[in-house]
Amino acid sequence: MNCPRCGTVYDDSFRFCPTCAQLNPYAAGSAGYPRQPPPVAQMRRGGGGDRRIWLILGIALGVVLLVGVVTALVLLLSGGGGSAAGKYRDSGGVVTLDLRSDGSWSVDFSYGGDGTGSNAGGTWKQEGNRLLLSNDDNSGTLVFLIEGDFLKDEEGLMQLHKVNGDSSSGEAEVEVTEQGSDAARRRTCQSNLRTVDGAIQSYEAFFDNPVFPSNAEDMVQPGTKVLKRIPVCPSGNAPYVWVAGSPPLISCPNDASHTI
Repeated sequence: MNCPRCGTVYDDSFRFCPTCAQLNPYAAGSAGYPRQPPPVAQMRRGGGGDRRIWLILGIALGVVLLVGVVTALVLLLSGGGGSAAGKYRDSGGVVTLDLRSDGSWSVDFSYGGDGTGSNAGGTWKQEGNRLLLSNDDNSGTLVFLIEGDFLKDEEGLMQLHKVNGDSSSGEAEVEVTEQGSDAARRRTCQSNLRTVDGAIQSYEAFFDNPVFPSNAEDMVQPGTKVLKRIPVCPSGNAPYVWVAGSPPLISCPNDASHTI
């Protein structure tokens, strides 16, 4: 290279000019020599290790919290980890009566009065003085004996004695609530409305160019099997309101919530 001070030509590897001792700015180790980047391991020094430790601790803490939450939910849903029979010992359950036929029961039946059990869902069926429950989890059918009398439309208490399965489950005191009866009456009325509505559709299909009657009673046509009788809403004795038309409309006069 040429010395920037005196112009002497010398090899690039010299650190100083042999004539005037001027520093070669391009020689290895001089201030102007392009430096190589430090090794990656050296770049990660100065706090990088601490960040990795905190990251690992944070992940571990998150896993521990997640396991704790899942465990708590499992214990809660299983009634505190006790036996399944325990949920049939609770008081404060609600039986909702299905008023479409005397002595029948709806599926709105649950336990959970003292907080130690859980809901006992399933399909209930009465056979004489026995109440049968087919569990939702297909674990079998539980049989209860019914003791105590109560009116369908009133609140009351009765005793259910389990006669099969785990004998330690004992008995359950069940409350029959007026609120439950209201819900059953609504479902019964809705079923009645659907029955009449189905009869209207059958009437329309049975007759060519049907002329619908002006009242519901005329829908009872002997021999047609369209409608055997006009049902009555269990909430009151007032007959259903029949609005003539093609097709006609029917509604409940006792409760505005009884609709389909």
